[in-house]
Amino acid sequence: MCNEHGVLTFRERDILRLVYRGHTSIMIAAQLGISRGTVDVHISNSLRKLNVASRARAAVIFAECPVCQSTHSLLKHG
Repeated sequence: MCNEHGVLTFRERDILRLVYRGHTSIMIAAQLGISRGTVDVHISNSLRKLNVASRARAAVIFAECPVCQSTHSLLKHG
């Protein structure tokens, strides 16, 4: 499973980490200093890459992936 997640960018991983924590697109945009539209594009790209239909399912897949969890990003883990 982790090999297919290698296609996620660091930003997509950051955003999925925040989705998993329960953040809305508006909250993520404010935290990362980007527009809501940009957040939604990253989420859409992640859904396509993970071949899932919902952001909740993408967040669960992300959270269960040790490779995704261990990648370096701009966000602190935890």
